[in-house]
Amino acid sequence: MANKKLWWGMLVMALVFGMTVIGCEEDEPQMEPAIFFDWDITVKDIPSSLNGQNFTMSIIRDDIVKTSKTGVVADGKATANLKIKDMAPKSEITLDVFGKELWVAYVAIKIGTNQQLVKEYSFSKLPDGSDTNALVNGWTGGWPYSDFN
Repeated sequence: MANKKLWWGMLVMALVFGMTVIGCEEDEPQMEPAIFFDWDITVKDIPSSLNGQNFTMSIIRDDIVKTSKTGVVADGKATANLKIKDMAPKSEITLDVFGKELWVAYVAIKIGTNQQLVKEYSFSKLPDGSDTNALVNGWTGGWPYSDFN
């Protein structure tokens, strides 16, 4: 009987040693998918006759709507936060003369039954303190409605 206790003790010690050396792998925290585009866009100086009208604001690249939001024109402004989670292919990213990454797309706005108006814009990657590679930070001052054609 004493012999069995000795073997059980050695087995327990071996298991404790093995668990200490090998350890249990901790689960890695699940990372949120990287956000490619996160931009607050304001269109200002919209004619007052369009106040209260529904609008749709979109980002369009290669004739494909990448993202869009709806809202209501208030006080001559339309504001939307537009996000794109999927990273753009490298073929869509260009570099400016200073080596900064640019992504050229169209900002489109349709108010009520009016025709959709667009503006081409080069969005640039700004340092945002994260590892998302996102094109972030919006045009806080806004674009005049007259800039869209």
